Amino acid sequence: MTAEAYNKWDLLLKAFGAIGLIATAGVGLGEYYVNWNQTNTLETNKFDSEQHKLYFDKQLEYYLNVTSTVATIISTHDKRKREDLIQKFDAFYYGPMVILEHRGDSANPSKHQAGEKYAHDANVERHMVAVHRCLAADCTDGELQEQSLALADACRLALSLDWAGRVENLKMGLDLKRRIEQKDDK
Repeated sequence: MTAEAYNKWDLLLKAFGAIGLIATAGVGLGEYYVNWNQTNTLETNKFDSEQHKLYFDKQLEYYLNVTSTVATIISTHDKRKREDLIQKFDAFYYGPMVILEHRGDSANPSKHQAGEKYAHDANVERHMVAVHRCLAADCTDGELQEQSLALADACRLALSLDWAGRVENLKMGLDLKRRIEQKDDK
């Protein structure tokens, strides 16, 4: 083999080696990017889920406290205790419930069944306003009881909507994790 032919083959083999090295590096970088992106998505979903759980837990706590406060206002006959409970309700009304209450869903008359008295929506804000107006207007215990039940029902509906959203997010996160695991098994 002549030196010229040897140099051509040597150059050709080096070029193929360089192309193979670049292709291998490209595939490795591509896999790294895909895995990095999937890991970030899982971590973001996990962080979002943890934050949403904290919010959901606090929302549940305040929903229970405010509905319990209104129910106690109805059942007490001690004027001083009733005034204290109304002040407690006002503290919820002007404070933390503004941050936590679900709002915006309008009533759905198609869900109404004969004889039902409670809320047909998850608009906790609207029901808080209704209870506040009822207390300010010194409404009857029967009217306040109806508003209290509507508020509690709206809280229940709002929590169930939030819970359904959390379950859907969990399913999406599990599906992504399953796809990653299946890819790793191949």
